[in-house]
This record gives sequence, structure tokens and C-alpha cells, in this order.
Amino acid sequence: MPLSCHAVDRIAADHIATSRLKRGCKGRDTRSMSRDAVIVADNNYVAHGAVALFSLAENNPDESIRAFVVLTEDVSADSRRHLAKLSRLPNLDVQIIDRFRIDNDKYGFRLFGHYTIATFYRLFFQHILPDDVSQILYLDCDTIVNKSLTELFNINLGSHFFAAVEDFCLTPDHYCKDLLMPAGAPYCNAGVMLINMNKWREENALDLFVDTNQRLMNQPVWVDQDLINATLFDRWLPLSPAYNFQTNGFESYRHAYFRKHNKEYPTGYLTFSLRERDEAAERPHVIHYTVHRPWEPDNAHPFRETYWSYRKRIPIRKSWGENRLVHSAKRLLLAPLRAIKRAVPQPIRPFLKKAFGKS
Repeated sequence: MPLSCHAVDRIAADHIATSRLKRGCKGRDTRSMSRDAVIVADNNYVAHGAVALFSLAENNPDESIRAFVVLTEDVSADSRRHLAKLSRLPNLDVQIIDRFRIDNDKYGFRLFGHYTIATFYRLFFQHILPDDVSQILYLDCDTIVNKSLTELFNINLGSHFFAAVEDFCLTPDHYCKDLLMPAGAPYCNAGVMLINMNKWREENALDLFVDTNQRLMNQPVWVDQDLINATLFDRWLPLSPAYNFQTNGFESYRHAYFRKHNKEYPTGYLTFSLRERDEAAERPHVIHYTVHRPWEPDNAHPFRETYWSYRKRIPIRKSWGENRLVHSAKRLLLAPLRAIKRAVPQPIRPFLKKAFGKS
């Protein structure tokens, strides 16, 4: 399967809360081992991805981390220079991959809304990443690492393709029906994944994803995440929710989400318990801002200030992206509009959106 070449430009530079995870999964021999991590970013998210990597390095000071940053072609030269400054951190070695391109005429992935072909880069990791990468932590750019991930890094994935956390709000009525997955199969959120690259190469995961895309007639709603789940639904290892705590895990957001979509909040389909979820909510290892992201003016995320606490300490904060003062000013100016929005009854909001040309 033909792919354009890629190049790697080197820039100088407390617990898995579930017994099911540890059964049958011995730790890896980590002597003299560096940890590999990867993010994928376009120009809109590259600054947030840098904050994610900063939080990873700061909370794992005893780990030597090799971080691959896969950039789309729209990322500016200024952003690339700022990324280089992350190498001031003593335990972070940043390596940029910026020449990988996908010819979608060959693959036919569905692109719609805000999704671009870069959304599918994860599926191509076996071709993007160097051959010496055997196991790697993938992080979405809208995540913050808030505790040590040493025990996560130490997991031996064995024959599993990856380890991940179940999605908190996508329910079986989507993935069993639309993705043709069997009843009872778990569905993961792909924003945080510990990936077994040896397994991906050995079984040519990309070909498996392409076959699934054709089988589903190119209709996945949640793009590459749907393809990953529909292809490997029985070949991944579930993690504690603490390792990818999504916004809808918080009580207020969870019920608001299902009210918005006129659904009852479902129970019983997740493999972790409500107690385990609530314990993870207190201080998650990885915070995933799936909605109400901290840099968006109209948000009240419980860990909003956590993001800004990392951002203000990052070595590049004074010359890159929006600062905390600008963000606070936007929140203040938009407060009256938020109050008006909350006052509008939910049933008539779709009509107002249509009248004002918003989809």
C-alpha cells in the first residue's frame, strides 16, 4: 500500500485502580528504558498539545520520555520553534515528524464537519513512527497528565493491540447497531491509548482498519475511533477510568449530555463500577477535556484551572497562544450571553439555531 515518505527531525534536547487489569499482565522490564509518547497536532491544537507533553514530563520526573510530535502541513514555523523550547525540560526529548501525508483517494476515509485527514493519522502509526518504537503512549492534544504514569508505562500488553479506557457516553445503541459490533463488546475512547506497535506491525493494523471502513461503507460517525473499535473490539485491554477521565464522567455534564440528546442516562454497560468512576473523578491520572475545553471562553470544567496551572509554567507561555488574562477577559465579556443562553428553554433552541443560520 503506497504511502508518501516521512522524516523525523530530531530537536536537541499511583495505581491502576482495577484488579482486572493486572490479571495476566506482568510488568515490563524497564531497566535503562526510555518511554515513548506521541501526539498529533494541527496549527489550532499544537499549543495545547505542547501543554499536554509538558504535564506528562512534569508528573514523570524520573522517566526519560521520547515524545514524537506529528504535525500537519498547516503548522507554522513559529509554532515549530516554540515546540523546540520544550526540550528545556531535562526528561523530554522532542522529535518532530512533519512530512507524512495521506492520499485519501487511496483510502476513502469519510471527512465531514471539522474533521480533516489528519484525524486518521493514528491509523498510520506503523508507517509514521520509527521501527524501534515497540510500545507508545498516544495522547490527544486536549488532555492533561495530572499524576505519574509509571505503572501505566509498565504494563505488558502481551497479545493486545492497545490499552484504553471505555468511552463514558457512547452507548451500545450506537456501536452495536451502527458499527456491527457484538452485544456486550466494550467501546473505548481513543484519546489516550497505550499502543503495542509490535502487534500493529505484525498484523498490519492499517489494512484491518481500511477493510473495516469498506465493510461499514465509509459511514463511521466518530471517524477513526469508530474504526479502531469496530476492528479491534475484542483485542484491547480496559484500563481504569482514571487514565482517561472524560468530561462526561462528571455528574453534571453526564446528565446534561443525555438530556440534550433526549436520552435516559444508561447504566450497566460499562465494565467499571460507578464507585471506581467517582474515585477517579477526585484526582484523575489523565484529564481529557472532551467538551468544555479550558481555553474556550464559555466553559466551567471542574479541572479548568488545572490546565492553566500547567500552561502558565510551560517554558513557551509568554510568546505562544492565548494567555490566561485574555482568556479571563473573554469569559467576563461573554457572561451575559451565557446567561441569556441558559434562559432559553431547551425545546426552542433548535428553532433559534436554524433561524440564525447555525447548524
